[in-house]
Amino acid sequence: MENISITDLDVIQLNVGGELIMTRRSTLTKITNSTLAIMFNGRWENELSRDNNGNIFLDFNPILFQHLLEQLRLVHNDKSVVFYSPPSSSLKIPFEKMLRKLGLHAMKKSKEDIIELNVSGEILTTRQKIYTQLSNYTTDLFVDSNPQIFRRLVNQLREEHMNETSEEIELEDNYNDGICANASWNINGITVAGGNGQGSGLHQLDHPMGLFVDKNGFIYVADTHNHRIVRWAVGAKRGEILVESHDETNVKNYVSSVVVDRNNTIYVCNRDENRIERWIKNAERGETILSNISCWGLALDHNDRLYISGHEDNRILTWPSLQVLAGGNGEGDEDNQLSSPYQIFVDNKQSIYIADYFNHRIMKWFKNSKEGLVVAGGSGYGDGLDQLKLPHSIVVDQMGTMYIVDFGNDRILRWFKHSKIGVVIIGHHGSGNKPTQLSDPYDIAFDRQGNLYVADTSNHRIQKFSIDKSLCV
Repeated sequence: MENISITDLDVIQLNVGGELIMTRRSTLTKITNSTLAIMFNGRWENELSRDNNGNIFLDFNPILFQHLLEQLRLVHNDKSVVFYSPPSSSLKIPFEKMLRKLGLHAMKKSKEDIIELNVSGEILTTRQKIYTQLSNYTTDLFVDSNPQIFRRLVNQLREEHMNETSEEIELEDNYNDGICANASWNINGITVAGGNGQGSGLHQLDHPMGLFVDKNGFIYVADTHNHRIVRWAVGAKRGEILVESHDETNVKNYVSSVVVDRNNTIYVCNRDENRIERWIKNAERGETILSNISCWGLALDHNDRLYISGHEDNRILTWPSLQVLAGGNGEGDEDNQLSSPYQIFVDNKQSIYIADYFNHRIMKWFKNSKEGLVVAGGSGYGDGLDQLKLPHSIVVDQMGTMYIVDFGNDRILRWFKHSKIGVVIIGHHGSGNKPTQLSDPYDIAFDRQGNLYVADTSNHRIQKFSIDKSLCV
């Protein structure tokens, strides 16, 4: 296994009784004032014993330590935490001794009804209430299944549980987006904005990163390196500048995202100045509605409520209440954490889909949920159909099918609800500037007919991929 510095993205690699175990400092320090938390608070790590490869060495049984880590990952409030011993009675006393050495003394059955499963030799820990949907389960269950596949089943059960218990919200019905399960898209894109080389002319774009298509088919582009929002009408050869972003000293700033509400009010993420600007229709100047926010992505729900992706703060919040709706628990890969979220999408039940960039996954957070679900990716960094590589953007159709900008792989994936893998619909032939290719795609959008638009950033163009509904019933 590759040796990773303890300062790299909060990742720590341990040698526990001769077995290499990777975890995060935030997991090890969850129980405030414990010996374990003091050991890994960043002050004492240089004093800890290390093996020949520089890994911190802990003289514990690796099975018992993994058992502890599984429980620590579920901790949300260390004032009420309780630990439970492994199922085997022979491991109870050694586990208690390890807890005492680490300053973790609570030893009783968890009120959360946590159960442990042996899935083909891999121990998975979760809450028992999830399994009320499975008949004849026990707390001593061996499952002869692929652990990765079983984890996906657990995620689906959790999603169903949260769906059943979440409050139903009456919202304006989403319009029919024109997409059916059998729809497909032409693999050859048509350039509908830019495509005339990198530049600042009205017929050009310079690294467009944000994209929005309104109900009339107007294309709004966050023309990032030109510091402007440009609108292109259907069939137009030139765009119209609607917003030029600059600070009080007239220094121009990068814009990374744009959304437009039903009143044609434009919301812009000014990435350099860490602010959100609002431009009322026909206004000569915009107004700053939120400052000191490391914004990257913006989204509107069907009531025109604004959602903001806090890229550096690893959280999603809403304006004007500034309520944190997802993340906000530090950077990490736990279910209640994010790592540099980019674009977001909000469905008609106010569930939030998040392109969790450095975690290479798409997260779904139900309304009022304290943690999210991995609904795509999460299988490591790569180009497999079950993997993502630095996802940038996510859109969800009326069937719950996801469309993902897989930035690091220069492709767009279609990912059906509950599926284990995605399907490449655009970008089959690697990075490039041909009609079938993309180069560093950042964002996507649909029009009302279901045609797909891509911000093909390093090709300085917006590509349209026409929908084929011939197989729709």
